[in-house]
Amino acid sequence: STVTKISKLFLHHIYQAVWTPFEGQVLQLQREPLNPKDRFAVVVCLDGEIVGRVRIPAILAPTFPPFLARECNTIIATITDARVNRGAGLGLEVPCCYTLTGPKCYVQRARELLTHLN
Repeated sequence: STVTKISKLFLHHIYQAVWTPFEGQVLQLQREPLNPKDRFAVVVCLDGEIVGRVRIPAILAPTFPPFLARECNTIIATITDARVNRGAGLGLEVPCCYTLTGPKCYVQRARELLTHLN
């Protein structure tokens, strides 16, 4: 079962030297539970390599880390437009479409949370 959400990847600026996002690119999101600063941290991977750490917007924070806590669930982000760097240490904003996939019960719960956020 799947659910989609149009939003943005918010990435720390340090990764702009490692990776340049382009429209249509597909990335995987994964939890990083051993991150000493944030046990709910989520990383962005391209072909198995970390290319960024996500600053999850408050609107998506209740959904993504708990969803990814179940190994049977996945989230991919498909880049939909050019990145924006707003400066002032805010990092990159990359428009994307998130696709959450997993067993129906988990996807249904994610769908409910995302619906309430619109």
